[in-house]
Amino acid sequence: GKKHFEMMGRGLIDSSLLWFGSRRRIESMLELKGWEHFEHAEAAGKSVIFHTAHWTGMEFSATAIGFFKTGYGVYNPLKNPVVDALVHRSRTRFGHRLIARLDGPRAMIRVLKKREFLYIVSDEDLGERNSEFAPFLGATKATLAIPARLAGMTHAVVLPMAPIYDERKKKYITRILPPIEGLGENGPAADARLLNQPLEQLVAETPEQYMWTLKLFKTQPNGENIYAKRG
Repeated sequence: GKKHFEMMGRGLIDSSLLWFGSRRRIESMLELKGWEHFEHAEAAGKSVIFHTAHWTGMEFSATAIGFFKTGYGVYNPLKNPVVDALVHRSRTRFGHRLIARLDGPRAMIRVLKKREFLYIVSDEDLGERNSEFAPFLGATKATLAIPARLAGMTHAVVLPMAPIYDERKKKYITRILPPIEGLGENGPAADARLLNQPLEQLVAETPEQYMWTLKLFKTQPNGENIYAKRG
């Protein structure tokens, strides 16, 4: 509804601060909750996968984390070279590095085996070949299998997270949830459900801040097109 588009507009305008704003100004609009989950994983000698989704303030979570620890984000270059350069600048200004998704799982495995963290936007629809179908927000979602596969290969901890704008505080609060338990125990379909559940929880709390306008449900079983049905 209207509130969603207001939050999208705010996120776009505020993102310009990540491109050009001072560190002090940016820090003043960020808050991080649940960082202890990362610290516990690090103390146990584990690498970490931050498992997130498309939020209206999605650019702010990586920056908030970067003020405590730098790591790697998985990145899809954008078609517009000017916008791509600005987004790349905002994501690397404070020490983070980027891995192109086209570099594939090997590059991600190398990062995790060095016990560094990886930041993955996990709700992208990359087609049936790279996904498992699982429930998500009342629909069937082609859910990326890579976070669970990487965790299985590297024994990494998967921490769900979301940047939520708090209108009272006028801050983007990045919430990190406890590790997802049970990945790898009951097969890929069960893993997909486990990955989706905490993201559903976060969306349910602030649905207006989830980017519903993206076609994140495009791939469906049997080639069904739910967007065509909606006109």
